[in-house]
Amino acid sequence: MLEQLGFHAKGQWDSWVEVHPEDAKRLALRDHDAVELRSKAGSLRTKVRLFSGVKPGTLAMPIGLGSEQGGRWAKGRGADPRRLAVAAQDPIRGMGVMDFPLVRIRRIS
Repeated sequence: MLEQLGFHAKGQWDSWVEVHPEDAKRLALRDHDAVELRSKAGSLRTKVRLFSGVKPGTLAMPIGLGSEQGGRWAKGRGADPRRLAVAAQDPIRGMGVMDFPLVRIRRIS
């Protein structure tokens, strides 16, 4: 399944963050650059995939990758964007939800 996930972004067996090409140009990011994403909740490292299908001014990243466990095939692969989320409460139903706050992105070498 990890080979099929991310087929459009050529990101099999790893995780990535999708950045619109205009944003990438403004931020001096190139395809496959290693980046750090940081929010008030935490940080993670991944690579950039330029993708015009993501709305300019936003970042997109698949949830569910990033295994610290899971056996020889899944362990140590990718990063999970839930590390950037803050636990919040739905104001109408009172249920717990994940809130994704503003995220900073920077290239790392």
